[in-house]
Amino acid sequence: MKRRPVRFSLRPALLLLMICGLLLPLPGGSAQERGCEGALSALQGTYCALTTLTARFRHTLHAKTLGQEEVEEGTLYLAARGRMRWQYETPKGKLAVSDGARSWLYLSAENQVFVQKVSSGAEAPLALRLLSGEADLRKEFTCLESRQADGVSTLRLKPNAPIPDLQEVEVRIGAGGLLQRVAYTDGLGNEIILEFWDLATGGKLDASLFSFQPPRGVRVLEAGGD
Repeated sequence: MKRRPVRFSLRPALLLLMICGLLLPLPGGSAQERGCEGALSALQGTYCALTTLTARFRHTLHAKTLGQEEVEEGTLYLAARGRMRWQYETPKGKLAVSDGARSWLYLSAENQVFVQKVSSGAEAPLALRLLSGEADLRKEFTCLESRQADGVSTLRLKPNAPIPDLQEVEVRIGAGGLLQRVAYTDGLGNEIILEFWDLATGGKLDASLFSFQPPRGVRVLEAGGD
């Protein structure tokens, strides 16, 4: 009598947990190496398995060459598959939306919206890759320093392969592997800091947050064209 082949399937959520489970830290190494490895594993594992997240954010640019400082603030809405909405309060009327495939940057003060395909892999901005769970920091960076205090890990990282305008990056990871801060200095000596607080995960977010229809009369500029 022939045996019938055994068929089985894994639910997407279970499969995702199994994949993210591969990010567990490896044993061995110095205390600093273990601290760095554990913090990076927690960060990537958290955002790999994330369904939704809301947070307050602040983006600060210290333009040392010009002696200027720019500060932008607002609320971030994040969902699986790279969907994001950066709702700015400062400057008022600025909005950045991504549905995971395309992104829109709307500047109401200039009556313009910039549209482009979402970059993937090493071409995408590091902060966005961290938030989407795509960046494998353990492979892409060497940990130069690891500090732990009050459940918060602060890591100083150096890229293993050249990244334009990035020599080192400091990453702060809080409880539950949630990203609190990313800071680096670009090729012109400008310091860029992205901070997050009031983080909440797992809530229900309306799908309309991750779509955008340019208002009538707004100038639409596609990447690579006019």
